[in-house]
Amino acid sequence: MSQQSYKQWTIAVLFAVIVIAVVFSLKRSPTTTEESQSRDYQSPPFSGSLIEFNAKEQQYLEIIRNDPENLRIRAQLADLYFESSMFEKAVTAYEELLELDQTDGDTYNDLGLSYHYTGRPERAIETLRQGSEVAPDFQRIWLSLGFVLAANNRADEARAPLKKAIQLDSQTDVAAEAGRILGILNQSG
Repeated sequence: MSQQSYKQWTIAVLFAVIVIAVVFSLKRSPTTTEESQSRDYQSPPFSGSLIEFNAKEQQYLEIIRNDPENLRIRAQLADLYFESSMFEKAVTAYEELLELDQTDGDTYNDLGLSYHYTGRPERAIETLRQGSEVAPDFQRIWLSLGFVLAANNRADEARAPLKKAIQLDSQTDVAAEAGRILGILNQSG
């Protein structure tokens, strides 16, 4: 085999291996991503196309321009940013929402997680604690508080909110996730 033929053959084989690897990763990535996110309670997945995102964002912003105190649309805009992993924008939107309504535990929860995902753990913990005082029966905020504490090497503090999440209703997915995190904390000491 000539040197030229050997190079062409090698390039063809490498190209085929790369194509196969890309195809397999594309086929596996949604499931793998979903499993790791539910298992690790990490960042939420991006859903929809950029065109859909831009259309929704513009629609929500237009409604807010015309009705600045529309809490439902403000919450949907903040959730759109959060679900798209645009956590800085989510922080701003949730903060504006809290200025209008300090009684919604879900807003505190999502703002706290947004702070966590933007690298502000103390603000996250403070916000989640405030939210747990405002909405003490909101199970998810206890899970989020325990998760953020655990993620910031505060395992001893994380146990109580995780137990509270389970105590509120042990038959939910939230309680199952709290139990999973609690189990990990208990195994690691």
